[in-house]
Amino acid sequence: MYIAIVVAALGAGIIQTVTGFGAAVFMMLIMPRFFDMVAAPAITSAISVGLSATLAWKFRKYIQWRQCLIPTIIYLAFSITSIGLARKVNLEDLTFAFGVFLVVLAICFYCLFDRITLRANWKTAALTAAFSGITSGFFGIGGPLMAMYFISTTEQKECYIGTLQFLFAFTNIVNLFARVANGMFTVELIPFVILGIAGITVGKKVGLRILDRIDPGRIKKLVYAFVGISGILTLI
Repeated sequence: MYIAIVVAALGAGIIQTVTGFGAAVFMMLIMPRFFDMVAAPAITSAISVGLSATLAWKFRKYIQWRQCLIPTIIYLAFSITSIGLARKVNLEDLTFAFGVFLVVLAICFYCLFDRITLRANWKTAALTAAFSGITSGFFGIGGPLMAMYFISTTEQKECYIGTLQFLFAFTNIVNLFARVANGMFTVELIPFVILGIAGITVGKKVGLRILDRIDPGRIKKLVYAFVGISGILTLI
């Protein structure tokens, strides 16, 4: 189990550093094998905090503050509400529907790559952030739709990574406290989080080397492709 957690976190670090998201999706393939659907998202979210925070700091000069303010507030409000409801909802049925949604969304965007874009306005920001906040609260996976929003509304890959990681870092920290308050994250889970942080840190270093060699256009296609992969993995 311990080796599996480290390996999952390492892979998650590489994926999120390159595409901007995906750490939670990848780790949630492994965590539910050892923990229930309350503890698994809590551990995943806690491990992801360190990665998002360090990446946000590294690309802090590129963060689009005005552009991320509304999404961050709305994402946070919906994720905290979802965390409070997580114990009362059948998450297995919701997870299946969420996976189907991601696959369909990715196919539409990938096939119509040059025709579909998300506009940087408050309506689009509110809708994507609300949906992402809900899925983050329930499953610990809030990245796919926010990634598609920011990849369409930022011009540089550094702006995309920095802005998205700031949102993840800030909301994950607050969500972690919410999970503690709701009894979903306990002291017994801390050793697993420490193992995961070690693995995800190594993954981040590998991912940064890859990121330096990828052009923005390719990153955009990678994001759309991995949204689809995320949906398939979620279904599995």
